[in-house]
Amino acid sequence: MGDVLWVSIGATVVVLTLIDIVATVIGVSRGHGIVSRVVSRTMWAGGLAVHRRRSAHWLLSALGPAIFVAITLAWAALLILGWTLVFLPDAALSPTNEITIGWWDRIDHACALVFGGSAPFAQAGGQPWSFVARLARFTGLGLASFGLAYALPVVGSVVRFRAAARLTASLHPDRHIIDTAHIDGSESVTHLHLINLTTSLNQLAQEVNAYPIVPYFHSTEESAVVPIQLRIVDEYLDRRDPDDSSVPDSVIIPLTSAIDAMLDQVAQHFLPVGLDVPDDRAERRRALIDAWLERDGWTVDHSTQLTEHVGMRQDANVPAG
Repeated sequence: MGDVLWVSIGATVVVLTLIDIVATVIGVSRGHGIVSRVVSRTMWAGGLAVHRRRSAHWLLSALGPAIFVAITLAWAALLILGWTLVFLPDAALSPTNEITIGWWDRIDHACALVFGGSAPFAQAGGQPWSFVARLARFTGLGLASFGLAYALPVVGSVVRFRAAARLTASLHPDRHIIDTAHIDGSESVTHLHLINLTTSLNQLAQEVNAYPIVPYFHSTEESAVVPIQLRIVDEYLDRRDPDDSSVPDSVIIPLTSAIDAMLDQVAQHFLPVGLDVPDDRAERRRALIDAWLERDGWTVDHSTQLTEHVGMRQDANVPAG
């Protein structure tokens, strides 16, 4: 009876781990499995605590890849644990009891199966254990395949994140966006850039929803940090004259909606749980950007060249260190 219990527990661990992998990698809606959520939030909280004491942007920039590796290793560890429990009965590895099979032998056997190595007891138990061993090998192959399938879109999303930030930064190299919009008077093409930014933000909002690990990839360059650049765009929206024809409302309305959609996804997957924000749409947008900046390791009340070059208010969000 005890063997059946341990085998059942092990099989349950394997099945739940596979479900978590599939939900995280293929779940394009709320693609945060339990393992990825716990690992990413725990590691980021630790790194952020260190950064706030020692201003370690290098540490935060290394955490994104480290979190991805840790999630993959956590899945592998759970699969190994599950299969170790499945192969716990003596008949699984030594049906004649001629040799002593200890815990480390069973762990080694499970590791060999999951990682595709040579399993020392693969055929010792006969059927049905040989079939079970093949299932274990298949889960290991699935882990490798899904891990690669997860890495490629995540890296692509990170690149698009930083490209969207740089697109915004290009609108204010030495001046405020409002000044940029009026350089050529009525012939300004700033609104075309804002249209492109709207498209990028809408796509990135869906990518954050599908791959919530993306915001954990920290950038040390201000021009590639999305919340800093969104803060500048929000300042532009706040200061913009409603009668300004250089950038029409038909551009501004979709842009604000795209920003709100992006912030909603970030709030759901990256910001602290239970964050209290105002109901007013403009104030809520500002509060979420502030919270994102702080969560991403930047400060809210630090004066830098952004205030001078972009014409932001004195209480604007700017990077620390």
